[in-house]
Amino acid sequence: MSSKPKPEEPKIYQIGEVAEITGLTHRTLRYYEEIGLLGQRDHSPGKHRVYTDDDLERISRITRFKELMGHQLSEIKELVDLDQERQSLREQAASAGSKAEKVRKLERIREIFVTELGFVKERQSRLGEVERLLTDRIKGCEADIRQLN
Repeated sequence: MSSKPKPEEPKIYQIGEVAEITGLTHRTLRYYEEIGLLGQRDHSPGKHRVYTDDDLERISRITRFKELMGHQLSEIKELVDLDQERQSLREQAASAGSKAEKVRKLERIREIFVTELGFVKERQSRLGEVERLLTDRIKGCEADIRQLN
């Protein structure tokens, strides 16, 4: 008589564990929660904050966007939400019953990629402006140095 393996219970983390794993402070994690970056939270007053592996993955995406893109937290929230929606749509498209439904899901995924690309291009544009400003300042300093030599 063989028994079926029990489905694995999701791992639950307390805020201290998440802070240690992610390198973020308790305050940062609370702030992310306050501004909605961690999605809807079921946190009763006086109770310990609990986090799941999904939360850790979301925090990882937030950190990655912040480090790589330098976006403001409001933009990061939008990007992380889009990223999560895209993942969900990908799963839905894989199990879609009809071609038309699959196409709709894939079209929305494409729209999300276009939106994300817009964020990247906007960031590149801002970085390009800073690069031009710094290049002009370097040239100005070099001209001043030439005049003094």
